[in-house]
Amino acid sequence: MSTGELSAEAAAYFEEKHINSLLEELFHDVVMHLPDDPLQFLLHALDGKTTLRLLVLGPSGCGKRTQSRRIAQKYGAVVVNADDVFREEMSRKTEAGEKLASCMRDGLPIPSDIASELIIRRLQEEDTRSKGWVLNGFPQTRSQALRLQEAGISPLLFILLDVSSEVAVRRCDGRRYDPVTQNVYHMEFAPPPRGMPVERMSEDDGSLAAVASRWKYFDARKNELIECYEPVFVRIDGDRPVDVVSQEICEQVDARYVAV
Repeated sequence: MSTGELSAEAAAYFEEKHINSLLEELFHDVVMHLPDDPLQFLLHALDGKTTLRLLVLGPSGCGKRTQSRRIAQKYGAVVVNADDVFREEMSRKTEAGEKLASCMRDGLPIPSDIASELIIRRLQEEDTRSKGWVLNGFPQTRSQALRLQEAGISPLLFILLDVSSEVAVRRCDGRRYDPVTQNVYHMEFAPPPRGMPVERMSEDDGSLAAVASRWKYFDARKNELIECYEPVFVRIDGDRPVDVVSQEICEQVDARYVAV
């Protein structure tokens, strides 16, 4: 049998053990680092501890912040919310931060090059490199995904939380953002802890028009993201209760990457 032909048994084994994902990751690492001794590089990579690198995407109201926080806590990884990265840059009043603030004031999209570089910089910091990361809200386009790949950043697993527009609107109505903890709560579905001063929280942009617009924006671009991350892509029904969704994500992580 030639190397290009797999028996049904071998194909089933590859599928069950996620061999394609493993080979894809190793190939990507070699291309990114171009080591002088690729064999030793691969042996070291296989011998080392794999840290969780999880990408969680979905439209507004899909629950990606909540799920990212839960998964990061369970596996000891760092949760990276794209919106928080941008807010922090604006608070530092850097040149990039000023451009971000200007775009938000004028209702313009954030420049892709600025957004990409800020996320790359955050994912290359010591805590995310040593503990692993759960990134949500980025990338949003194919070009942004390719920029991450060029920087040597690839997820072990890409979770797409699929929700209907009706569920997204219902969940977004009543959301509150806490600037101190940087958590997003929902006054009905996920209220803030007892005793937390709600007056310091601001309303999330949950207007029907804004939520519907963001849902359509993501829906129109999700297929190009799926194509970029197809070997590690998993679609999960986000319309279901939070605990059910969390359990399925954990099952996917445990089944594919026991070493995390």
